Amino acid sequence: MVCYREGEIVESFAMGAGRHSTVFDAEMFALAHAAKKARDIYSLGNISSIHFFTDSSSAASMIVDPSAHPAQLASTLFIRHISHILDSPPHPLITLEWSPGHSGVTGNEEADRIAKEGTANPSVLHTTVAYIKQRANQSINEAWQRQVRGLAKTEGTKLLEVYPVSRIPTAFFKSTPREIFGRITQTFTGHGYTGEYYKRMHLEESPWCPCSRDNPDAPILMTRLHILQECARYHEHRHILTEAVQDITNPTWQPHLLAKPKRSLPALAKFLDKSGAFTKLGIPFHIDLILPPPRDPRPP
Repeated sequence: MVCYREGEIVESFAMGAGRHSTVFDAEMFALAHAAKKARDIYSLGNISSIHFFTDSSSAASMIVDPSAHPAQLASTLFIRHISHILDSPPHPLITLEWSPGHSGVTGNEEADRIAKEGTANPSVLHTTVAYIKQRANQSINEAWQRQVRGLAKTEGTKLLEVYPVSRIPTAFFKSTPREIFGRITQTFTGHGYTGEYYKRMHLEESPWCPCSRDNPDAPILMTRLHILQECARYHEHRHILTEAVQDITNPTWQPHLLAKPKRSLPALAKFLDKSGAFTKLGIPFHIDLILPPPRDPRPP
């Protein structure tokens, strides 16, 4: 923590956070201590504004939140000191702003330098709630990773070879419409509107692709590979896939390779949206296709 007044450093402080706390704890308690120092300096008089800066966006948003959260104590202390300052004439202007880290900002760079020195200081924090939650999440994640690595290699688990396993929803997951993401999942697992699934589950649906209706003597099984690689019904939109996945026509290529998140997965989502592949009717999805027909309001 560094305090400036009229461009000159008037106070600096570094505390040891210890091994049983998190970076979030350190940022929060640094702000709380800065508020205490600001209160002390303000009591000396001749101050009309106080500005707090932090390179932690999470700390900047949580430090003024008095509700229950892992660093609630730091928020309580910060609010208490700030309230005391605001209640004291001449009631200064107080701002709290985020400052980009490691970007050459003088005050931020000086605070980072002092913070590094503080790592050798005795810890002022006991085991924190944030640390306990972090370790609990880490243990759960490690157990889940072990479980995933132990899964049998099936059509449904092949995508784990290329798609990152995460307990936190990815940006792609959050930005993709639910219906499209459902078809993406069906594409990778093989559980969907395909002939191979109908045969495997012994369903009464025809397993043959509609593109071979004109040639009943040589029906084509409607597999995922057939739909993605060669089905004539989706020729108009297949370029979306081939532009993103150069080897999609390779005989050894497999659908799970589309799970690569940076390039092929967005291409698959666009292909499904535009073509309607892997829907029941094989055409672009529309809510009217699954809604029951409107009822006649007239009595029978």
